Amino acid sequence: MSDRVALATWQQALNLVSAKGIPHENREGIEMLIYETERLTIAYTPAKDERPNGLDIWRHGDADRKVLDVIWTDGTMPIIVTYWGGAWEHLLKQARVELLNGENVSL
Repeated sequence: MSDRVALATWQQALNLVSAKGIPHENREGIEMLIYETERLTIAYTPAKDERPNGLDIWRHGDADRKVLDVIWTDGTMPIIVTYWGGAWEHLLKQARVELLNGENVSL
């Protein structure tokens, strides 16, 4: 695993979900931002009390799979819990370019 690639991917996903995510409350009552398409779901959970920030990406298709899981506290280096590189990263990069160009993001 390349930590550098995983961290760059995490930053792209965090920027996208921060800009386009929809507020959601999970079963435990935890507030999060969700950005969901046919192919990917990005979930950002902000830190609260003792819980760190978290960002998860799931790839959808033949078999749903968590492809990125990162946790961090403000001011600290993120910890990459799970990283499975693949074609989904290209979708994320394209969505980021569309976001920067003011286009409608379509993962």
